[in-house]
Amino acid sequence: MLNEHLIKWLSRGVADKSAGSTARPSIAIATDIGLVRKENQDRVACMRFNPRVGQGQPFFVVALSDGMGGMKDGGQCAVRTISTFFSSLTRYRNVSLVERLQNAANEANSNVYAYSSGYGGATLSAVLISLDGSAITLNVGDSRIYAESGISKKTLERLTVDDSLEEMVGGHGRGLLQFIGMGEGIRSHVKYIAPEFDKLLITSDGVHFINHKTLEDVFVNASEPVQIVSRLSALARWSGGPDNASLAVLSIGKVEELLRDSDSESLDVWDSFSELNLFWVRQEVYVDPPSAVSERLENKVVDQPELILDKAPEDVPPITKKNTKPKRSKPRVSKKTQEKLQIVIEMDANMESGDDSSR
Repeated sequence: MLNEHLIKWLSRGVADKSAGSTARPSIAIATDIGLVRKENQDRVACMRFNPRVGQGQPFFVVALSDGMGGMKDGGQCAVRTISTFFSSLTRYRNVSLVERLQNAANEANSNVYAYSSGYGGATLSAVLISLDGSAITLNVGDSRIYAESGISKKTLERLTVDDSLEEMVGGHGRGLLQFIGMGEGIRSHVKYIAPEFDKLLITSDGVHFINHKTLEDVFVNASEPVQIVSRLSALARWSGGPDNASLAVLSIGKVEELLRDSDSESLDVWDSFSELNLFWVRQEVYVDPPSAVSERLENKVVDQPELILDKAPEDVPPITKKNTKPKRSKPRVSKKTQEKLQIVIEMDANMESGDDSSR
């Protein structure tokens, strides 16, 4: 299953901080353990999905998840949030973009809840961009999404609202009213990004605790995404590094070009340390002539596709013994047995139309 594969990959051991650069200059992501925490419970990753012809449209998604400190297994909750979210997006590709995001967030919530029984959780902030240029945000918790606005005077505008007591109901404190892993009743915030926005910033609270004016000045005065993530990561450390600091910077227009330029049927996932590439492999099934089947049965060799017989065909003639050196006659495979083999082969071939998410 894709989900289990991603969980294992996102759980691998990595360095305490990353440089921010990726194989795609138009996208930069970084994470830093900070100066106080003993474990980095943030996860930030991107996925580009190019399905087979007729299996949906390509899309790109970047997601950031911040495991909730003080609760159970925050790091694993963040891992499961992103892995389930990504794998679900590949399966719900035949519904609208909004439904796709909501369904994926709901599955991530269910998966984390099943893992932690409500004693652990994580935030989730994500941006999905489709081949036609549509861009949508999803937010649960207090990780944030910003966009650069303005022409002559550029500013940094926040697109999301925290699910905190302060911002949701006007109370006090940073306690979250909802998060991934809370169980029933979750309502993710999903909305389209206005056409005038292009350059985006996604942050965990280890970055956006910085004064907003300072955050804005660094963002609008850096020309390249990798410069932005590098400077903001350093600034978070210079400001005391009280929490894990993770962020992503990207351009909607550049991601559109990335989707148009890709002609391979693949699923690519990358974080701030390395990249995982999965390709769709079409299984080719060959029907051997009876003579080749007989030869494999005689030598007890089973090739792909697997043809496993519990016993030899009933109408295979016995080996005749003569006064001369024994000679084995070639066994025949009856029409009835050939039909059985054909059924096994057809069943293997039908596996090709199974769920793409398991490949």
